[in-house]
Amino acid sequence: MGNCRVCTLPAGKFGVELDQTGRCNYCAHWGEVGASYADWSRLEPAFARRLDKVRGRYEYDALVGLSGGKDSVYVLHKLVSEYKLKVLAFTFENGFLNDYGRRNISAIVEKLGVDHIYYQ
Repeated sequence: MGNCRVCTLPAGKFGVELDQTGRCNYCAHWGEVGASYADWSRLEPAFARRLDKVRGRYEYDALVGLSGGKDSVYVLHKLVSEYKLKVLAFTFENGFLNDYGRRNISAIVEKLGVDHIYYQ
């Protein structure tokens, strides 16, 4: 047993199997297909077509989990500013949200003019 030397997933759980080098089957698979997911010039048109299918059909076009960190703020900004979606932002207060994250959430929600729900 042990953990993957790359991602630290535990062997024997979640279908994780380690090879002789200590790398798990998930990391091995990602090594085989990961580059195809990084080819944004190929994937972006398909993503935009999917967005076009839902845009305007409902009150909101997308729901974005917003933690206040750089990743969720970037996703929210991209969907609203570049893809022109009506987004509902959602934050689950699980006790780990700090003041810095709260300030980021308030700032981006105000700047983009999106509706936001805090759930405690």
